[in-house]
Amino acid sequence: MIRKPLTDNQKLRKKLAKAKKTITLLQKQLAEKDCNYTAIQQAEYQKILKLVKNNIWKNCAELGINIPPSVKENIKKATTLEAVMRERNKLIQSKLMKTARN
Repeated sequence: MIRKPLTDNQKLRKKLAKAKKTITLLQKQLAEKDCNYTAIQQAEYQKILKLVKNNIWKNCAELGINIPPSVKENIKKATTLEAVMRERNKLIQSKLMKTARN
């Protein structure tokens, strides 16, 4: 039997199948790397969150601002920068209102 050479259509199908395998492999590798990236990103976020909290304690101490226990606890428990800033802003707002009354 003489083997017929592959037609252009058959060649393209083989290339397409190979390309699909490569795409699947790359997607798998990307997904694995994304998990690591997400973990690194989360760790860095936690470091920043800790720095911001420490900065609030330091600034309040330097300014002679007593932080009420409830606000301190809310800041300690906060898991997002937005929550920390919200508590800090409430604290500043209450101190400004007390100062304005006096």
